Order: sequence, then structure tokens, then C-alpha cells
Amino acid sequence: MTLVYVGSRSARFEIFARARSASYFKRIAPMLALPSPADMAALLDNFGKGTGLYLPSWSYYSLSPHELMGSDKIGTIA
Repeated sequence: MTLVYVGSRSARFEIFARARSASYFKRIAPMLALPSPADMAALLDNFGKGTGLYLPSWSYYSLSPHELMGSDKIGTIA
């Protein structure tokens, strides 16, 4: 992921857009070390809550992993 890419787009990254399919998510889950979409949601919810996970930021800008991953849509298509 590059900040140049993120700055010019408001859409999800392609790998996560494809992960709307439950079968595609199962194929990429080992790469992410997250066995289920619920585990991914739990990880994303822990950012910035004193868990040691922090989002990169620069000049008052920050990334939105929920938006870039479309975490609410992952695994929703059978």
C-alpha cells in the first residue's frame, strides 16, 4: 500500500473488493493470518484503543482501514 495510491482513490483495494466473495476470502485468509471476516473486524476495531496498534498518519492525515478494506462487505457473497 502506498500513500500516493490511497490519496488518489476512495475505493477499496482490489484484493479486499474481491474478498466480498466468501470463497475468495477463504483463499486469501492464510495470507492475512485471519481465519474469518469477524477476526478481521476485531483486529480493525483494536486500532488506536491502547492495544499497541496505531494507524500511520502524516500532516494531519490518516488512513481508514475500514474504508480501504471495505471490512463491512468482506465475505458477504456466498
